[in-house]
Amino acid sequence: MINVAAFSPLCGGGTCVVQPSTTQKLDSLADRLMYRLAYRNLGSHESLVTNHSVAITGGGGVRWYEIQNPSGTPLLAQQGTFAPDASYRWMGSIAMDQAGDMAVGYSVSSSTIRPSVRYTGRVPTDPAGTMEAEVNVVTGGGSQTGSLSRWGDYSAMTVDPVDDCTFWFTTEYMKTTGSFNWNTRIANFKFPGCAGAVTPDFTIGASPSSVTVTQGGNGTSTITITSLNGFNSATTLSASNLPSGVTAAFSPNPVTPPANSSASSTLTLTASGTATTGTSNITITGTSGSLVHNTTIALTVNMSGGGGPQNAVFDPTLKAPKCAAVGTSCDSGPTLLLGRGTMSGGVEVNRPNTINASCADGNSGTFHSDESNDRLVITSTSGNLTHGVTATVSATIWAWTTPSQDHLDLYSAPNANSPVWTLIGTITPTVAGAQTISRTFTLPTGSLQAVRAQFRYQGTASSCTAGSFNDHDDLIFAVN
Repeated sequence: MINVAAFSPLCGGGTCVVQPSTTQKLDSLADRLMYRLAYRNLGSHESLVTNHSVAITGGGGVRWYEIQNPSGTPLLAQQGTFAPDASYRWMGSIAMDQAGDMAVGYSVSSSTIRPSVRYTGRVPTDPAGTMEAEVNVVTGGGSQTGSLSRWGDYSAMTVDPVDDCTFWFTTEYMKTTGSFNWNTRIANFKFPGCAGAVTPDFTIGASPSSVTVTQGGNGTSTITITSLNGFNSATTLSASNLPSGVTAAFSPNPVTPPANSSASSTLTLTASGTATTGTSNITITGTSGSLVHNTTIALTVNMSGGGGPQNAVFDPTLKAPKCAAVGTSCDSGPTLLLGRGTMSGGVEVNRPNTINASCADGNSGTFHSDESNDRLVITSTSGNLTHGVTATVSATIWAWTTPSQDHLDLYSAPNANSPVWTLIGTITPTVAGAQTISRTFTLPTGSLQAVRAQFRYQGTASSCTAGSFNDHDDLIFAVN
């Protein structure tokens, strides 16, 4: 028997892990050690590392152990509980590389964080019983519903046998809320000190990673070169797989990041008046000597001139209704936004219908008795939706029996891929029940824009005001 610090199993070993926008809770499986009990022979000693999930105040943490001399008299070398805040961290998996570095991956969830994937780790020189700052692998886009509580049973952290340094972690997450629609994420990383000398290298990234342009127009993305292990050499940027009629220009090019820092270049994608329309993945390449790394950008080229009124469809990437082509108007239609959250009788499809699921709805009340925003339309007052033109945004709402307690906040964002919200105006309904409220504003510059309708009970205006009866909906639309 090995004595360890006192603990209480998370959820008593049962089901209590909370998620946003649902009452469905997830299994902790905290009545057992997690896969796997990992063995490592470091020459000077042998070690076993393992973990399980424990309760903390308001949430859960990953309790981990290193046990040395397992072939003789086992010794608890160190132990710790990783719980940097009150979220639920559970379903951990731990491993150790050839240098004695440890890494543990896990799921994290709370009332505001959809189940996500993170990891932490330590090197032998860190204080005993501690882990370093955690790293976010992927932020979950949805919660698990449909009375399903099992989660991440097949999570695993392993060390690559090729270099005995690279950690590989795989576990479950969800791109959208639902049941039987889970996804798997695989991450890899390693500690700089493993395997002795390290090779200078770099990574390349694009933000935003999706760009929409109109024939005859252009769009930009910031390309960032990040130094690894002291890399500080000139890196030449290039673009390939461009659709016909589209050109790419980088400024500056090449770029040279300072050692262990980063440098950026602005990529401008310009579409001719006859450029091929549609969406394609273009490849951005950074080359420095023998080092070559790539990233991709999803480029959408829309027709100029548009096609009259446009009907939005749900965009699974941005997680909100979207009109991809320029038109005289963009309409969410009568069903995409109908209802609010999981309110009784009015569950909203693809809820919360805000960009990247960034603003959750309240779930209290009864459909068409309490507050809901049911439809959004944006219409140009002159021709197609074009920057500099006045547009009217109209929201069809259902106001409570005391309408003076309700308020509609309308916001706009010039870049739907990375929205920064500007208040158009706040309107208070004067009657109860169904009604359409409108406000005009001038379209800013941006090829893919968005408007947000926040219909709230009491409270104050913001781009995302929390409240049990509050409804938030976005509408994304292309602009000339």
